[in-house]
Amino acid sequence: MRIIIKRNKKLEAIVDSRTSELTGKNKELRELNDTKDKLFSIIAHDLRNPINVLMGVAELMIERFDSLKEDKKKDYIGRIFESSKNIHALLEQLLNWAMSQSCSIHFDWQDTDVNRIISEAVSLENEMAFKKNITIETDLQTTRTAHHVDPLMISTVVRNLLSNAIKYTNENGTINISTREVDNRILLSIKDNGIGMTKEQLDNLFSIRRGQSRLGTNNEKGTGLGLIICKKFIEKNNGILTIESKPGNGSTFSCSLIAGDHIKITETSSEEDIPKHNKQIFAKSTKGSDLQEMPILLVVEDNADIAQYISDIFSPNFDVKIAENGKIGWQKCKELVPDIIISDVTMPEMDGEELCRMTKTDSLTNHIPFILLTARNLPQQQINGLQNGADDYITKPFIKQILQERVKSLLNNRALYKDYIKRQLICGHDVTTPAAPGDKFLETVVALIEKNISDPQLSVEFISKEIGVSRVQLYRKFKALTGQSPIDLIKEIKLKKAASLLKTGEWKVSDAAFESGFSDPLYFSKCFQKEFDMTPSQYIKENAPTKEQRE
Repeated sequence: MRIIIKRNKKLEAIVDSRTSELTGKNKELRELNDTKDKLFSIIAHDLRNPINVLMGVAELMIERFDSLKEDKKKDYIGRIFESSKNIHALLEQLLNWAMSQSCSIHFDWQDTDVNRIISEAVSLENEMAFKKNITIETDLQTTRTAHHVDPLMISTVVRNLLSNAIKYTNENGTINISTREVDNRILLSIKDNGIGMTKEQLDNLFSIRRGQSRLGTNNEKGTGLGLIICKKFIEKNNGILTIESKPGNGSTFSCSLIAGDHIKITETSSEEDIPKHNKQIFAKSTKGSDLQEMPILLVVEDNADIAQYISDIFSPNFDVKIAENGKIGWQKCKELVPDIIISDVTMPEMDGEELCRMTKTDSLTNHIPFILLTARNLPQQQINGLQNGADDYITKPFIKQILQERVKSLLNNRALYKDYIKRQLICGHDVTTPAAPGDKFLETVVALIEKNISDPQLSVEFISKEIGVSRVQLYRKFKALTGQSPIDLIKEIKLKKAASLLKTGEWKVSDAAFESGFSDPLYFSKCFQKEFDMTPSQYIKENAPTKEQRE
């Protein structure tokens, strides 16, 4: 009997344990269902409104375009733009929230300059604050980085908190953003003098089930997900998020992160130090310019609307070529040898990452700056793109000004590299051949010129045939690498060869000319004087040893 009672108690304990476990699982399941319902509600309701405005106003414009006055057209376009921004913001929050819930998320841990992230966020949110005449004041005192954090997550947090502060601050209000160091931690605070929150609102602030989105002071709408995302992201970065708020007295959001090393301050070039061509990358001549003089931008994108949009952005300053997939993009890349490529990632035939890999591993095209443009914004996906050789990775929907600045920056860097190579090619008149700048294509061409330098028939056509590219491809590659045409390079190498011979004092001018591939001594003398600012005879007098010195 005792054994039976003991066994029953044991079974009851097991049943209680299982019941408790099932109750907990059911609670988790209900919370997940509540979360799913909340997300479906956001998608069904919050996205429907701006999409409805977008489609409706666009339809009105199409129907009435010819009869609409200019100010009404601008009004319609403004409403379309605002609706597009709202859709973008909602999708961004949904994607960030999904990322915050993921257990398999890839982190890009690094010591991060929080002050720089704040400055970027203020710049991006400035227009929103300007509309409400809100003053944003910053007091960035920390001199150390945030240790071992994901900069993308921290940037998302700062932008969400700043956007939230603007939303709930009245017109003509003030927002203070500060950073300081407290007990080996960085304290980032965003304080507003807005409408504040009640205790009940504070208690439910981070609950997706109980929390409710409030209208801003100008009836701005939101999903209620922004602050939940902030809390999740800060916790994933070993930080703490705290809030102080009272109705009518504003709110203060504070993020505490582990402090890292001191921020490295790099000196930036003054405007005078920047070459003029860097400042005028997007400058377009209005007198006598033709399409051939404009830099070539290759856009590889299977969505015709986005491809056309990118073309519209850059067409005033670039000769824009479009390819609808990676396979056609690769053909055009080899044919045109463009100055820069912007490519989508997910495309039929060949994706953007494969196109990037092929571009960067081919000696004819490996110098071309390559930007990947995609809706895939997880860090690991960006890492894959960069590992395939991409120079930059921008997520859709993209901000026009950011894409323009990235293109400008890459072309500026390419211009500086071009200057470096050109200096290598022209350094020192006593150098027989130009210093190899590390580009295999250029090294091959220079070696070919050196091997055939005495041949008067050495030409661009000969080089093109020998290395298996067209004359146009060779010209585009050399212009991109050195700023010179192939024929100018051939002449320059011949003249350097001649100079090195004349410098020995053992060669007559005519013999040095023939040995360097010039069939006409008079033409040689003319080219030599233009290159070295003196005649061959003067060069011998100033640089060659005398007969006595040679003996």
